[in-house]
Amino acid sequence: MRKLKVFSAMFLASLMTMSVATSVSALSWKDGALSKYYFTYTGGDEGVASVTASDTNNTYAGEVKEGQTIVTKTGTIVWRDSYTNVTTFNVDLKPGYVLDSLNGNVGDGVFEENTATPDINDYTFKFTDKGAEAWCYGDDVDFSISTKKVEYTLVDLETGGAITTARVGEPLELSWNIPSKPGHVFAGWTFDGEAITDTVLTEAMVNSANGNNEIGIKSTWNVAEYPLTINYYVNNDNGLDGGYFEGSKEVKVKYGTVLTNENIHLILQVPEEYVIPGDKEIVIGEENNTINLVKADKSHSQVGGTRYTFTYTSKTDGIEGVTYTVNDGQSTEIELNETIQESTGSAFDYDTIVFTVKVADGKKLVLDCDGTDNAVTDNGDGTYSFQITVNGYNHASQAHFDFNLSAVDK
Repeated sequence: MRKLKVFSAMFLASLMTMSVATSVSALSWKDGALSKYYFTYTGGDEGVASVTASDTNNTYAGEVKEGQTIVTKTGTIVWRDSYTNVTTFNVDLKPGYVLDSLNGNVGDGVFEENTATPDINDYTFKFTDKGAEAWCYGDDVDFSISTKKVEYTLVDLETGGAITTARVGEPLELSWNIPSKPGHVFAGWTFDGEAITDTVLTEAMVNSANGNNEIGIKSTWNVAEYPLTINYYVNNDNGLDGGYFEGSKEVKVKYGTVLTNENIHLILQVPEEYVIPGDKEIVIGEENNTINLVKADKSHSQVGGTRYTFTYTSKTDGIEGVTYTVNDGQSTEIELNETIQESTGSAFDYDTIVFTVKVADGKKLVLDCDGTDNAVTDNGDGTYSFQITVNGYNHASQAHFDFNLSAVDK
């Protein structure tokens, strides 16, 4: 340290005289010769935001600029507290940097993290000096500070997968490891609810990093649209007993859309008379999307006979399936909203249509069908039957039948 090389004999004599003449309690730390200690901040790299210094003797407090030399002082009276002086330097770093090394003739000076302010990226290092006699001097301190950039990992908040790594000031490459999501088109990344448009890490991102230097970001998506084939049928989609294909069209619908009889007319813009047989839900996927719609073609008179139609109009929970036969012929399934047609060939023809309904255990069938007596037969095997008989045109009393099925507790 720079100090006076010698005390003059006159000064020493004067000091000794003053020590005798003045009481110990009256002496201040400034009494006697002052020892000065010089600290020069030779430079810091780009990660250093600021350096400040203070000492326990309160001889310096404030910022230290690059190239600046500061001086702190100690007293030379051994029994005074001021004889020992601690000079502390506080280093505040920019976000995204950590201290790497303290360079220069710093002796055993080392960085210590400032635990009093854990949310602030700052550190301290310090030097302890004592008032020195004329023959005892220390070295001046010249120091510089090196930092290094922290490598951060950007992590997908939804999957936890790593997207990329980045350091402050370096390009932010977000085109790697783009996730996939069925039925969606990737639309970019967001941080804290805002689209990431910067090409480098922002201070806010760095400040959000966890203890593993991970920064959470979130993917955003646009729902993709996929082709849907709409098939139009009259009466039913099995092509039997008056059912036939009428035509089709293709539209595009957003992935994941659930189509029901409550929304198809709005979403698909189809005529009101068309419904989904079975009252099913159709969920739009990425491929092979098809929906069959049916409409009832109710009967009208024909020359030489009448065309009769039967529409399965409604059901309650507990109705598990319905089949029918015409004149003891082949058994065919009929779904909710479907219609079957039977034509009599002459005035004296009689046709009997028998419907068989399977119900859940512990249930029985209740029929509601205008033009019939609503009578049902318990078949003893968990099914119930009812029949409708129609005859030729000259004896026809009703041409169309809507039947509604309910399953109730026995």
